[in-house]
Amino acid sequence: NNLQTSLKILQDSIDRSSNNELIKSCSEEYLVIVKNNYPKLIPKAYINLGNSCWLVSDYWRAIENFLISLDQATINSDSSNIIDANIYLGLIYERLKEINKSEYYIKNAYEMAMKYNNNFLKASASWNMAMIYNHKGMADKSLFFAKQSINFVRITNFENEYTKHFAYGLSYFYLSYAYSLLKDYNIALNYCDSSIIHNKLINNLNILVPTYSTISLIKYNQGDYLGSVAFSKFCIQNAELINNIEYQSWEFENLSKCYEKLGRLDSSLYFLKLFNFAIDSLKVIDVRILASKQELGEKKNELSQQYYLNKITILIGISIFTFVVILGYLLYSRYRIKVKLSKQLSKLNSTKDKFFSIISHDLRTPLNSFNDLIKLLHLYYDEFSKEEIKGHINTLKNSSDNILLLVENLLIWSNLQSKGVEVIPETISINEIVEQEIKNLSDYAEKKNINIQNIVNKNIEIFADKQMISTVIRNLLSNSIKFSNKDSTIKFSGDVKNEICEIIIEDFGIGIKDEDKPKVFKLDSKFSTLGTSNEKGTGLGLCLCKEFIEKNNGKIWFESEFKVGSIFTISLPIN
Repeated sequence: NNLQTSLKILQDSIDRSSNNELIKSCSEEYLVIVKNNYPKLIPKAYINLGNSCWLVSDYWRAIENFLISLDQATINSDSSNIIDANIYLGLIYERLKEINKSEYYIKNAYEMAMKYNNNFLKASASWNMAMIYNHKGMADKSLFFAKQSINFVRITNFENEYTKHFAYGLSYFYLSYAYSLLKDYNIALNYCDSSIIHNKLINNLNILVPTYSTISLIKYNQGDYLGSVAFSKFCIQNAELINNIEYQSWEFENLSKCYEKLGRLDSSLYFLKLFNFAIDSLKVIDVRILASKQELGEKKNELSQQYYLNKITILIGISIFTFVVILGYLLYSRYRIKVKLSKQLSKLNSTKDKFFSIISHDLRTPLNSFNDLIKLLHLYYDEFSKEEIKGHINTLKNSSDNILLLVENLLIWSNLQSKGVEVIPETISINEIVEQEIKNLSDYAEKKNINIQNIVNKNIEIFADKQMISTVIRNLLSNSIKFSNKDSTIKFSGDVKNEICEIIIEDFGIGIKDEDKPKVFKLDSKFSTLGTSNEKGTGLGLCLCKEFIEKNNGKIWFESEFKVGSIFTISLPIN
């Protein structure tokens, strides 16, 4: 709270004091406080510092501080101080008689202020636009912006009386000046009177002096030379207090002309001499302004050279950084590819081992049994009865069917691993595929007296690869028969939900243990279980099921309870 009070006192001193040294001291102290405690006020602090430099004609440092304020405000997205900094840059360039630069900054401030919800800033930007068009002698535009400024002032909620009178006094001044340019002198004088009332209340000599000067010029143009003399003298007295030689010179010249019109030649000559003396003093000031402009030019060149040097340094730094990043990326990519290839190679080796395990054991075992049974029939055929021969042939057929299914799965799986399988989708009926696979495995089911039910909705059609879906249904049904108890039931069901077809196959058999469930769809997990009639499995069929279903944009999952049974579910999009 003490710091905030100190800042308020310092700002009031900066705004209202006519002592340049005091203003500079307060501005520097304000900057120190906000840098350490209120970083958001830094832009305002540099505006204060810029003003203090301006008052002692240190134009380069004033512009430098205003530009710092603009940069800081821009970084902080501080619209209010961006507008203020642009206004002050416009005003100082107007003082340096660089009207084009002044117009550039004032227009920036105006355009931003019109988008900002602050009526005082809108008024400030508007009266400064009026100032620019005064310099250009464009009375209509000057009047437009002056009227706009007073309209914004009238709807502003002011924080204090000083700011209120300052805003009204300045707006009325620019209205008076615009009407004087239009030679509507009576209206111009009325607005001059209004401006004087507000500016006297706050002792704002910086606006009182030009207002008196405007009245003296109007009186002269109206032929009221005595009235013009009176206001010229008011203007000179007040201009001395703020050390404004320029306004003094104008009034010395006006007094010389007025006294000449009044026939008082001695007085006319006296003020003419004072005018020439003031002009000589202004030449000294103009030299200082010119020196400031040269200094500004030198600083600009210096900054430009530094900018290009910094730019080159940054470009070199960016180039080196980019090279390092690209090199690092290439090395990292190479490492990742190497790791990926290593994992793929490891997976391929594991898959290869499983493949040879299936060929060497799972395929060789039924083939050996098949061969042994053929030999037995060949050697002892005459000793077997017809019923025994028929039983052995039935065993051979079942063994042959199992071998055929295993070989078919091996061939498909081998093809998938080497070059992949192209999906050829078409519109197919799920009920028909299920029905066909039930017929294909009916003998296997009858051997265990298993009843297979197909209650899949006959109207379901999906867009998928027929051969792949048939292979999936065949493997799932073969597994269900293999692991189902004798005299049990296997049930197929299916329907469509939210454009997704779900096919369910449920059996009542040995089920799957909890610890074996994560291994079901993995070929390298060495997971194999004997069927209810000691049928041997490889786990290859379920791996094919998962891969084929996923290739057709579907999903497969299961639920199982050990010694109760299993439910496998397939979901496939109908389109």
